[in-house]
This record gives sequence, structure tokens and C-alpha cells, in this order.
Amino acid sequence: DQARTFASEFEQQSVSDIFRVPYLSNSGAPKTDEAVYDSNFDGEASAGRRGRRSSSAPPERSKCSSWVRTEFEVDRAGSVVPSELPADAAPEHFRLYAAVQKEFYQHDIYARVGIFLGFTHYFQSLCFYGLGHINIELRAFWVAYACTFVLAVLLALILRFDIVPPQGGRKQLLPKCEFLGPLAVLPAAVGMSLEFRVEYDPTAIALCWVFVFIAYIMQLIYSLRILEIVLPDEKFTGLGERLGAA
Repeated sequence: DQARTFASEFEQQSVSDIFRVPYLSNSGAPKTDEAVYDSNFDGEASAGRRGRRSSSAPPERSKCSSWVRTEFEVDRAGSVVPSELPADAAPEHFRLYAAVQKEFYQHDIYARVGIFLGFTHYFQSLCFYGLGHINIELRAFWVAYACTFVLAVLLALILRFDIVPPQGGRKQLLPKCEFLGPLAVLPAAVGMSLEFRVEYDPTAIALCWVFVFIAYIMQLIYSLRILEIVLPDEKFTGLGERLGAA
């Protein structure tokens, strides 16, 4: 909690720091953190001090804002609260974040599933959008097949690389049915080609409806398979220290 006081103590700063014009006035921020700095910002000599004051350290108290001095001291000390840790220990908020990371696996899983679903829906929607735009606007049927084929292959590769087989022998009701998503673009493309033919033919219209329903059924099974994939396993072993557990 003490590490959060940097942002919440703005109103407790001096008037000159509160009304400091950004980018125009010098805040006194140090240029680098590689040097060994002097903790006495008043410029007074301290016991055991060697050499001159570092050029990268914040300037004198009258020229340096209070938040720069506070942050500079915390970064140098490596901890918000003084402790018996070695001098090269990581800062306190780094250690706290490392300890909390093991409890963030739910958020990590949610983020990965969300990104996966976002990309798969985006690329599949591009396939159907390409069919409609190219056939209606350009009347270039072979171009529509070529563009949607490339996007469908990209979607199939994402499904292949991102989906990990379930652990613990979990029974799958629709195994490998996630590839029906990219394949559903093919009957949709054939049906659209029959729909935009020049001559009227009742047989072509019937075949068009057949391909339309085939695409709908494949898309429905694909959606059910994606739902089956994102459902969590009963036994989760992701927290164990093992290769590939990241």
C-alpha cells in the first residue's frame, strides 16, 4: 500500500510542484540510474563521502520537485520500507508482483481465451466479408475463392497452434471439429457462386440452398466445438512448475 502513495500524494506537494508546467520547466529527473548517488540533496558534505556529487543525481532541493526526490530515494534504496535485504535485491513492488503472479492465472487464462476467440472470429468474418464484397462489388468469382482460401488457411493455422489437447483423458464430444470453421467458407463460396449466376436455373437454386444449409450446419458444429474447448477442465494443473506450463 505504501508503494501507491506516489500517485495519491499530489495534493500534499508544494504549490510550486503542483503548478509546475510540464515539459517547459525542469522537474529535476535524473538522466540515468547507473551511478552511485548521494542521498543528501541539500549539497551538504556527509561523513564518509567520497568524490564529487553524481552529475545524474537530482539537483538541489530548490531546483528539484519533491516527487522526483522521493522516487529517486526509493529507487536507490530498493524498497519502500527499510529492510535487511541485500543491496542488490529487487525493489519491493517487483517482489510483491512476483508473489502475486501465481494467483493471477485466472486472469491470464481469461486473456488468452479472449484473444484466441477475438482472432478466430475476426479472420472467419473476413472470409465471409470477402465473399460478399468481391462477388457483389467486383463480380470476380475466382478472386473471391483465392482470397477466402488464404484467410481460411490462416484461421486453420491459428486453431492448430493455439488449441492444446486436454489433460487427464477428458472425453471430447466433438474432436477436431474446430476445423469445420475454415471449411464452412467453401460451401458458402460455392453457394454464392450459384446465387450470382447469369442464367435462371431451378436446379442451381436448389443446390444453392443445399450449400447454404451445409455452411450453416458446419458453422453451428464449429461454434459448439469452440464452446467445448473454452470450458475449463475439472482438474487444473497449470500452477505446477513444469516445462511448458507458462
